Order: sequence, then C-alpha cells, then structure tokens
Amino acid sequence: MQQMFCLCYGERILTKPKIYDRNSLARAIAHHGLAEGLLPFAVPTSYLDIGHLRLLPVFDETVIPSPDDFYHVGQAKLEVSDYQVIRSYPVNPYSIEYCAELVAKEVSDKVDAVKPKLSVGYPDIEVDSWPLQLMEANAYATDPETSVPTLKGIAARRGLELSDLVDRVLAKAPVYSEKIGFLLGSRQFVEDELTKLKESEPENWLSQLVELRSTWQSDWPPELLGK
Repeated sequence: MQQMFCLCYGERILTKPKIYDRNSLARAIAHHGLAEGLLPFAVPTSYLDIGHLRLLPVFDETVIPSPDDFYHVGQAKLEVSDYQVIRSYPVNPYSIEYCAELVAKEVSDKVDAVKPKLSVGYPDIEVDSWPLQLMEANAYATDPETSVPTLKGIAARRGLELSDLVDRVLAKAPVYSEKIGFLLGSRQFVEDELTKLKESEPENWLSQLVELRSTWQSDWPPELLGK
C-alpha cells in the first residue's frame, strides 16, 4: 500500500491525506506559490521540506476496542506530530440500549441453534408428538381407562404393553424438559441481567456487558455447547 501524505505549513494541515505523484504534488505547491523545480523526485517516499511547506507522511493511530460491534467510529482527526501527521478516529460505544439488544439477539440465536440438537436422530413428526405423548402418559397414569390413541398406536406397532410405553415416556420426559428448562433459564437470566443494566446504567455498564456476553455459557454442559 502506497504511503499517503499531507501538505502542511508549520502545524497547519493544508491538504487531505492522499497519494502524491510528481504532477499532483507540483499542482499542490503551485497553488501556494512554489515552483515545481523544488521537487527532485518522481514519487515522494518520506518527509520533505518544500520551501516554506512540509510534506508529511500520514499514519493511522486508532485501534478499535474489542468487541468492535459495540463501538462506532467518528470522523477522522488529523494532527501534526514532529515529522508526521497522525490520523485518528474517535471511537465511542453505541448506546446501552443498542448494545443490550445486540447481546439479547445473539443469546436468543444461540439458544435457538441448540434446541434442535436435543432431538437429533428423531423425525419432526415424532418430536412434534412428544407433548401429546406426555399428556396421554400422564392421563393414563392417573386413569388407565383414559383414551390414549397416540400411545396405543405406538405400543401396538412396537409390540409393547401400553403400560410399559407409558413408563418409558414418563421416564424420558423429565430429561428433555430439564434441558429445555436449562436453555430457557439461560436466556432469561441474560434478559434479567440486561434489564438491570439498562435500569441502573452504571458507569462501567460496557465492561459488565462484555463480561456477560463472554460468560453466560460458562456453566453449560459440553453436549449443549456441541463439544
């Protein structure tokens, strides 16, 4: 990448950063009453005195903090420093509402992405039937005379006693429900923490938000993290 320069008079910056060749620089200094004969090169490569003017290389100073999606960059500022021009950009965080919404969406998306992993290997029609199977199993456990057509059909095709199938459904349901509850609780925990931050808006809200974003899954079991 070619070096950019600014034409300066003392500490005063006369031109925007640009890549100069001999012709463009000749036009620039002529605008300030200087002759092209002062230019002993085809393309400038470093600091140069040109009569009462100076040609100073431009260097970027700004480093955007991480995570950069919490910050926005303002208009560039130019400042002469010794034999160079420093170009910096004011970096400021977005509002707490914007950053909190960003985290909330990110968390919701991650929770949504995990849910299908709990039913890997099962067809959609079977997963969709789980609430109905559980409802029928609970009804049968209360009254064996209750009509349970879904479970009855499954048991008949599998060659199982209806009571055995009911026991299996009732045994498996809490495991799945516990994992669903863990996911829902995780998302709602983040939601609660975000609400607290927005309501109190402490001076260090951004650092707290960054920490929440990086730690809310720290106690997740490996199977939910996909490890």
